[in-house]
Amino acid sequence: MGEPNIKEMLIKFHNDPKVQKLLARYNRKSVSEIYGVNRRELSHSYFLAWLFDSNEDHGLGATACNKLMMLLALSDKADGKNSKILNRFIAGHHITFAIAVKENVVTGGRLDIYIESDICGEKFRVIIECKVGAKETKDQTQQYYNCFEKRGDDFTNIYVYLTPFDAEPPKCDKYIRINYQDIIDYVLNPILTEEHL
Repeated sequence: MGEPNIKEMLIKFHNDPKVQKLLARYNRKSVSEIYGVNRRELSHSYFLAWLFDSNEDHGLGATACNKLMMLLALSDKADGKNSKILNRFIAGHHITFAIAVKENVVTGGRLDIYIESDICGEKFRVIIECKVGAKETKDQTQQYYNCFEKRGDDFTNIYVYLTPFDAEPPKCDKYIRINYQDIIDYVLNPILTEEHL
């Protein structure tokens, strides 16, 4: 029996109906590409703030925010001050409301997404810095961290750095790093496969 013919294997691969179906799916433009906003950070932030706000008209309540919090709870940066809050999600507790604000102006800049809620009577806020095609400006993440840590209120702060898969890490090491694929895999796809609508 001779060596497999690479050319024949490639032809067979490309003619496989499953491969053709996958190629057709991944070669289609997404809605954001059609509108020309797929690389616009602001568009991503606006959509996610809408999705995470339980008062919005999507009809999901706090479902998306609960899924985000579980994603954060399972990250390797879920330790220290934020672990008590995040462990509540692992233990099966859920929030019933979340207020999400986009482009929230604070000392040191403008937060892409700011979320406030409470779980088991403990208040927390999620500070999300989104990056799509740009790098962190100056000490942006450190400035946001300093701004909220100085408040001294009874909120637990959870810092999130949301980027494309291969982006540079934030300058402040207090941020939980997630990527847009995580949002698709752990927030959007589960919502789309569950019966919420």
